[in-house]
Amino acid sequence: MKVIFLQINLRLNQIFKAILVVFAVLFMQCFGDINVLPAQADTAKTPEAKYYNAQPTEKDKQLVDNAKNNLKDIGENVREKLNLDEPLPESTKEFLDSIKEKAEPIK
Repeated sequence: MKVIFLQINLRLNQIFKAILVVFAVLFMQCFGDINVLPAQADTAKTPEAKYYNAQPTEKDKQLVDNAKNNLKDIGENVREKLNLDEPLPESTKEFLDSIKEKAEPIK
């Protein structure tokens, strides 16, 4: 009998420890520092390592600047086409007001 109880206690102890580990990992994932990046050391000492070291070049910076300018132009074009800078027409305001009056309050 004692052997059976000992096996049950050991099994329950193992299960309890596994559950604790799972909760600890979940707690660390939820409340830990998410934005931690691994440390990067500047270890490029040889010419080959410096060649493969991924650093942005002037051409890359120009491509990013061109993409930003294109996105700004696209945004301005959309704003212009959809008349986002103009106020709402009076008929639209009246429609919205009538809908607000007809709508029942949410309880």
